[in-house]
Amino acid sequence: KRPFLAGVFGGLAGLVRLYALPAVFGIGVFLFFTNRKNFWRFSVGVSALFVFPMIAMGIFLPNYWNDVNGYHLSKAEGITKGNIFSFFIRWDWFLLLGTVVYFWLEKKRISLPTAIFASQALFYLIFADIYYLYLVVVSPFLAIFTAKGVVQLIKIKKWDLNLLIGGVVILSAFNSFNYLKDHSQTSRITALSEITSFI
Repeated sequence: KRPFLAGVFGGLAGLVRLYALPAVFGIGVFLFFTNRKNFWRFSVGVSALFVFPMIAMGIFLPNYWNDVNGYHLSKAEGITKGNIFSFFIRWDWFLLLGTVVYFWLEKKRISLPTAIFASQALFYLIFADIYYLYLVVVSPFLAIFTAKGVVQLIKIKKWDLNLLIGGVVILSAFNSFNYLKDHSQTSRITALSEITSFI
């Protein structure tokens, strides 16, 4: 409904996290084939917050492109993609299942999310070095689709709302406990002073 504003936030996402660009690209492809006017508005928004700033930084900061973009493009594979995807599936299976339910119930309204997921999946397959962190781009979409799927189930199946909310709360608490128990320490930066001194 607001393609320019969507483009602005898409450009901002790309400026903050380059690996968000495939999702932005997927939205652009969808708009190109469905509504050219909205496509151009979306493109102007992306240009305002991403393309023009990137050009400006390339002009005024000569090493920017090489130090930032060149660095990411020259990475070699670290953790295998199979391990990353299996970790994601293991801990975010509820969001994946909820998204499948939404797609199953909303067969006529999945063109846009399909374009987003297809472009993001293509990036994950082609890009040499990805980490679990890169998948956070997908998580918000999965959460939205899961919420929509739950709402549709309540409407169609007449499921009890309190029961569904209780199930989500229990699952969230379980995942949070496991994160704090098994994974939170791995994100600690133990050499912060050395890193800041080097920078």
